[in-house]
Amino acid sequence: MKKISGKTFLKYFAVFVLVLVLLIGIITPIRRYASNLTFDTALAMNKAYSTVNIHITALSPDGKQSITPECLIVRDLDGKIAKGQKTGISSFSPDVKKIVPAKWVSMEFGGFDQKGRPIYHYIFIPRHFEIVVMSPDKGLIGSRIVSVIPDKAFMPINVKIIMHKGKFKKESGIHPMEYGGGYTTIVDYKTFKRRTKIAFVYSVPGEETWIEFKRDSIVYIQSKFRTSPNDTPPTGEWYDGGAVATPSIADFGTGYKRDGQKAAVMSNVTYVYEREKTVAYTNAGTFVTYRETVYPTHVLDAYNDINAYVPNPPSTITGARYAVGTSPGAHRTFPLGGVSVYYTPAVTLNFGVSYGDGGGTVGVSVTLMLQRRYSQNVEINCNILSYQSNKILYGFDDGTNWGSVYFKWGN
Repeated sequence: MKKISGKTFLKYFAVFVLVLVLLIGIITPIRRYASNLTFDTALAMNKAYSTVNIHITALSPDGKQSITPECLIVRDLDGKIAKGQKTGISSFSPDVKKIVPAKWVSMEFGGFDQKGRPIYHYIFIPRHFEIVVMSPDKGLIGSRIVSVIPDKAFMPINVKIIMHKGKFKKESGIHPMEYGGGYTTIVDYKTFKRRTKIAFVYSVPGEETWIEFKRDSIVYIQSKFRTSPNDTPPTGEWYDGGAVATPSIADFGTGYKRDGQKAAVMSNVTYVYEREKTVAYTNAGTFVTYRETVYPTHVLDAYNDINAYVPNPPSTITGARYAVGTSPGAHRTFPLGGVSVYYTPAVTLNFGVSYGDGGGTVGVSVTLMLQRRYSQNVEINCNILSYQSNKILYGFDDGTNWGSVYFKWGN
């Protein structure tokens, strides 16, 4: 056998490595394409699943510095929830993977793409997870409800959670069996409906406007939480728990506003109140806290309220804009989108809660904000009713990324 020189061996090895790199570069996109193809095929039969990769960044109370918590709780909020239900606590990990059903409630044919393949538009059922991070020995806790609209095979989501000063009680004489473990138990759970502001509708002279919400269209409404060291009425501050993707249960339309009328769009929304007892094991001992959370679950209807407070429309056209037309009968639809910023109070919730074994009912009050952000076929419709001196009617968003739509006649 002919002996291969070291130089020749290195040459062959370099070629082998190059071919291997090229194969990896080719195979990885092929695998991703095949995975997406499988997802699209399963999606058409409403049997698809989405892999959600959640990356968690915990921040200091001022929101400026990343910190590493000790404990992590991840709860699925879409299953059956009841008093006495337990969830385990784990040591903190910044990465969480969840596989969720990519279920849809409706599908519409949207034509063909440039390669002749059919295009379908789906309205998905959103998924929700409660993520809680804690450092009990430092008295820090943060909670956020993460909403997922599972429209892709793989979904990376970055979640930033601000850790606030929480109220923990250290248990004496109890030694933890494991570091970073423990459990959380639901000690109270209730649902109720409250009238909630979910949008605004504007019109101008010679024009009429209305809003449509398709079934499982999404409105984002704030959630909040607070903590107490005992099962007694807390006196602490409510903290932001994130905006929750709140789906409508049916198709809703609002009444027409025309000739300069404006109104708030109201809805009866279902809310959940939960109180959880959390027992966390750390290297500093065992800590107990009670956490109360309030969050929305469903939009039940939609209607205009001309007596509610409505901000005045801007006096000048800014942001993105589209022309509707000049002649009576001209029509345009504006899909609502929006940005992740809280804009206006949505509702003040007042309800009664019983604490402890023999305590009476205590009144609880918490104000939630509307994040003027929407998805999945929330649309503002506009009709021109009359000529306005040969002017053009424009719809514009005033920099809200179509979280709101205003109208103005111009040249």
